[in-house]
Amino acid sequence: MTAVGHYSSGLGPRDADSDPTDDVNFDTNRLALSRTYYDERGRVWKSTRHEIDATDGSNDDNIETLTWYDRQSRRVKVDGEQLEKFAYDRLGRMTHRFLLAKVDGDEDTWAEALDVESDHVLEEHQTTYDEDGREITSARIERFSTTSVAAPLSACSTRTPTVTR
Repeated sequence: MTAVGHYSSGLGPRDADSDPTDDVNFDTNRLALSRTYYDERGRVWKSTRHEIDATDGSNDDNIETLTWYDRQSRRVKVDGEQLEKFAYDRLGRMTHRFLLAKVDGDEDTWAEALDVESDHVLEEHQTTYDEDGREITSARIERFSTTSVAAPLSACSTRTPTVTR
């Protein structure tokens, strides 16, 4: 784990005995605290940013980001400020990116992070490549706000495609 404090002045902690990684430590002039957690392969699997109130030192807000990886160390799911899932072709190129409203159920297993079958997809980005690896087609598909089907958008008729070449 790595922790980084953000301070209101360049002085950092005022007291040499104070711990800059404490959740609440008014004596340090800290405005924020970021923590990054690594798995056994050195990949970031969790990061947390704490917003500290400068007037009273309280921990007012937290933003947590969780990241899942496949066996090839490619990101397959990120749950943070946005909820996203990713799919890749056999050469490791990203072919799909899904922006999700929510996932169905707890989805606490690695296998559930790999698909979007029962997820509520808001937006889907698709990319295709030629045999030389150049991008030849990029499409963005958005869900109409009145639909609530849980499935990839490419499988639904309630979508608005945007294609660029």
